[in-house]
Order: sequence, then structure tokens, then C-alpha cells
Amino acid sequence: MYLDHFNVTAPKEMLEIEYQFFCDVFDMSTGYRPNFNVAGYWLYKDNKPLIHLTESSNDVEAPFNNVINHIAFRLTDGEAILSKLAQKDIKFTLTQIEELEMTQVFFKSPAGVGLEVNFLKASD
Repeated sequence: MYLDHFNVTAPKEMLEIEYQFFCDVFDMSTGYRPNFNVAGYWLYKDNKPLIHLTESSNDVEAPFNNVINHIAFRLTDGEAILSKLAQKDIKFTLTQIEELEMTQVFFKSPAGVGLEVNFLKASD
């Protein structure tokens, strides 16, 4: 298992500030991002999309509140994690991104941390 990316969700004005910050401080650049139904950026370092910025006015009520939307991991054994979630009666949502041949599983930790686990069809 390894960290796949982290996602920052913020209103458009703050998202632009975050975008500039990560590009300037970490020498990141904008890269490919699927055509999602919300605006945003995927910022790349060493050809990997490590930071996802997503526009939303619903998740942020004040500075520093709820801007980390979720933490994502890339795993290779999707059936094992789905089995664990079912055994522990943890509710989850499954989505497919066909253009990336990726399955995504979304759920929350007991403290409410948003978690995303990604599995690629092809081996990593």
C-alpha cells in the first residue's frame, strides 16, 4: 500500500491560491485530469498526480475547516479490502473510472476521515 494522492476541496478563489502555492513551492505542474463534473486540477510531481484540487463551496465554512477532503491509497487486492469493509459493516461507495481502468472505493474512518482506495485493472 502507498499514498496515492490527497485532495483539497475549497471555493474557487481559495482553490486558485492553493494551485499557485503548490506549483510555486513544490515545483508541481498541472497534468491530465479526467472530465469530472466539478472543476479542479491534478498537480503532478515526477509524472504522478499527487495533489488533487477540487472546487466546492459546500465543504468549507471557514479558513482551515474541512479543506482536506480525503486521503487516497493505491492497493492491489481490491477483493480483500471490500471483504474487510463488509465484515466490519462499514458503508462504502464503489465507482468506476473507465478511461483510467480504475475502481474506487470511498468510505470513512471512525473519526470521519474521508478515505479512497484505488485499484487499477492492469497491474501497477
